[in-house]
Amino acid sequence: MTTDKIAYTAMRCAALLAEVGRLEGEPVDRSGEGRLVEVYPDAAIREWGLWPREWDEQRVGYKGTQKAARARREQMVDSLLETTASWLILDSDLEACCRQGDDDLDALVSALVGRAVAQGHTASVGAVARARREGWIHLPLPGSLAALGETASG
Repeated sequence: MTTDKIAYTAMRCAALLAEVGRLEGEPVDRSGEGRLVEVYPDAAIREWGLWPREWDEQRVGYKGTQKAARARREQMVDSLLETTASWLILDSDLEACCRQGDDDLDALVSALVGRAVAQGHTASVGAVARARREGWIHLPLPGSLAALGETASG
């Protein structure tokens, strides 16, 4: 049996969720309806339109240190900042980190998906019983990135 990078991440996540469940005295709700949610930054980037469709036909991603990957991140950060200009302020160090490193950009996007979840800007869980067993990945609604700056009404 082999294990790749995502498998190691999944195993670490399973261990963390088990520990949270142990500390709280009950299993963690993996359906996405609880306080913990699973996100995939790449999917969110696509849902929010930060990844132009024409890029799908090219064999260049945004991950890694290659010049082409960094150019993609530059464009993605520009687009993200343009879309969120009315509310998101990144200090220059964080912005530079997101342009230089895919992990930093993924972390920022994941945090923004967390905000989208809190504001109800993600796709519905659907089959909750199955999601509780298998987990649920929150995907932001297309076009919702600009709306994340709005204050949630309560």
